[in-house]
Amino acid sequence: KMYFTLTSILIIVLFWNSSLILSLTSVLHVRKHPSMCPVVSYIRWTHDITLQLL
Repeated sequence: KMYFTLTSILIIVLFWNSSLILSLTSVLHVRKHPSMCPVVSYIRWTHDITLQLL
């Protein structure tokens, strides 16, 4: 139970950090690596769902 809680907190922190990084660099990433588009949108999608669940 405790381990699961710690893992959840870690995932949430990672999500917050990734959202900040994404918002700053998504435009650059899409320009440099068009193939990254689906990955970025997937991460954003999962991030939105995570926020709604909180």
